[in-house]
Parts: sequence; C-alpha cells; structure tokens
Amino acid sequence: MLIARPLQSDNINTVGPLLAPMYQDFFSTAKDKYHWDLEPIEFTALCNAIQHQVVRGYWIEDTGEDEPLGLMLYTLEPHQAIEINLLLIPEERDWKSAIDVLMRRFLVDIQALPGWNTVSFAMLGIQNRFIRTMPWYGFKPIGQTVLKLSVSDPIAVQLFMQYPLEPLPESYRLSSWEPSYGGDTSLAVHAAFSNASDALWDPRFRTESGCRQVVSMMTSHQMGKFYPEATSLLLKNDRVVGFCFCVETNAVQGNIPLIGILPEEKGNRYGHHLLKRTVHRSLEDFMAEKNSLMSITATTDTENFPALHMYRHLGFDEGNHYPHVYLTPDTLKSSFVAKTLAKQLN
Repeated sequence: MLIARPLQSDNINTVGPLLAPMYQDFFSTAKDKYHWDLEPIEFTALCNAIQHQVVRGYWIEDTGEDEPLGLMLYTLEPHQAIEINLLLIPEERDWKSAIDVLMRRFLVDIQALPGWNTVSFAMLGIQNRFIRTMPWYGFKPIGQTVLKLSVSDPIAVQLFMQYPLEPLPESYRLSSWEPSYGGDTSLAVHAAFSNASDALWDPRFRTESGCRQVVSMMTSHQMGKFYPEATSLLLKNDRVVGFCFCVETNAVQGNIPLIGILPEEKGNRYGHHLLKRTVHRSLEDFMAEKNSLMSITATTDTENFPALHMYRHLGFDEGNHYPHVYLTPDTLKSSFVAKTLAKQLN
C-alpha cells in the first residue's frame, strides 16, 4: 500500500536518512536527466529548509518495502503561487500509482492553504514522462522550447554576425542596463507579459508590483548571476519600450530569462535588435576573455512562432522541449478527480 507522508520539521531527521540516497542520485544527474541549469541545493541544506518550512513536500511510503518510493518538493511563493520544484520517482518504479497518491494528497492539502491562485510545475527532463496524467488532476499544459546558441559553433556564430538589421529609427536607441531604468523597465515587463502565457503560471506578471519583483530578482542575482553589460534596453525618447535580460546560470552558460517589447511597438523587429545586442556583447566579452560563456540559452512557447523565427535567424538551435503545467482553483474544481477530492475533504 502506498501512502504520501508530509515532510515536516518533526519528522525530517527521522525520514531524512531514508531519502538521502534517492536525493543524492537526483543531485548527481540534475543537469543531464532533469535539465536543471542551476545546481540544486545539498541534501543537508534541503533538510534545513524543510525544518523551517521554506520547502515543503511529501515522501511516498510503501508499507511492503523499507525504501521510500518517491519524493515531491514544493514551495509557497510570496506572489500567491505554489511552485512544484521536483517530482522524483525512480524510473524502475510504478510511477502512475505513486503520482496518484502524491497528487491526491497534495491537492487536498493546498485547498486548506489561504490565498494561492496558481500551481506551477516546469516538467523538465525525465519529469515530462508524467505529462499524460497531469490533466486528470486539473493541470493545463503549455509547451516550451529551449533554444541555444553555441559560441564554439562557427556556423552559428557566422549566422549571427551576418544577420542584417535595418538601423533603428532616429528616436530609438539601445542601451545596457542602468538601475535608473528599473521602474520604467518593470512597467514595460507588465505591459509585455500581462496577457502572455507566462502570466498563467506566474501571477507576478499580472500586476505592476509583481513585475517589479521579477525585475528585482533578476538584477539581484536570484535567477543566476546578473549580466548588466549584456542586458539590453530599447529606449524611445529615453523611455523603455523593450528589454532583453541576460544572466549567467553557471560559468559556461548564459541565459535570456526575459525578452519583450511593448505591444504597440511589435512588428518592427525590435526584438531582433535587442537579442542581437545582448548576444553580441556576450561574444565580445568572450573574445576579450571577460567571460567564459560557451553557450547562451533562451526558452519560449512552442507555438510562439515569431519568437522561434527570431531565434533561428540569429543562429539559435532548438534543443529540449518540455511541458510547463499550471493549476488554478477553477481548473481544480473542473478536474476529473474533483468529486473524489470533495469526498475526502468532507
């Protein structure tokens, strides 16, 4: 019999030694199997985070075995979102039964939590094998494509360098990041992303204050080491109308976590100008040995054809594809398991 047990401050010291081998296996394969850009935290740090309820989760007990069957970790974000960080079930296990036990316990528990409006889960790497079961619990999927430009690929670099762009109109200019543009950039992020798919799983994009949080996180190294010189702003009469952020996720990989243009400025290939300036500055610094970045990555919706077209024309290749699923109180109520969950709650 499978039972989902909550990870809590009063049991993590007891159950921790049982979970350590499973987590250590994930830790050693996080990049290759799970496609994590950032290194996950050490197991001792994870236990400490659970002790202080910074991280929450469940482990699956199989009453017929000594070893735990699986592990799920999630965090309660201050912007009214719940983020599933990891769904870890060994590949040789009966994952369908394990997922069902985990999800039912999780969905019952979160309904007792006040204020949440979105559950988000980027199903990276081998976690995407669970995608067919997630709609059963009310999750909606959006396909994501990871693109990469390799500095070591001479053809890709040549494509990038030779891509022609018309000069910007007289009232427009490109600039690197300046803190004085922070407020203006936050407003531009909100205008560009408030109706985008990103806002479905990240409610911060729905409000101006939330977008200020996003910009603050990127520029304070919380999404990787911020790269202000390669972060590009498009200014029209000294007002921010477009942006392309750049961070270093590790010593050899850069990432573009956010690129956008004000809706009224779209259709003029300004995104191409922003992306080309950001990548060009990264390449210049690489040639001058100011960085060691061997590649630059970006992620966009699989159906965002203008963005895919832009990246391809500037030398980026498509790499990994993964589903990003999200859940709201409304999609939960309309899910297949809603009635059985209601019985559990009553």
